[in-house]
Amino acid sequence: MDLKALDIELQNIKYVIHLFNKPISKSCNAQSNDFLQQLILEKEEQLNNKMYILKKLKKLHNLAKDENYEINKNEIFQTLKERGNYHD
Repeated sequence: MDLKALDIELQNIKYVIHLFNKPISKSCNAQSNDFLQQLILEKEEQLNNKMYILKKLKKLHNLAKDENYEINKNEIFQTLKERGNYHD
């Protein structure tokens, strides 16, 4: 359920279950660790990108609230132009 909550693909969840049901060995341990490390890195990158976008939205909200759009227009436009390291 934890893997599903992280939006990990079903085929990868099945693979993790398969790895944990294999007999214990050095090669299985290394294979499991490598696979899990890759999943962790991918999910960290996705979450970091989502947090960047969320922070950007919060900033835009704060700049535009209380009828301050006109005062903060230049900063709003600059913020809208900023890009994270995510892929469009």
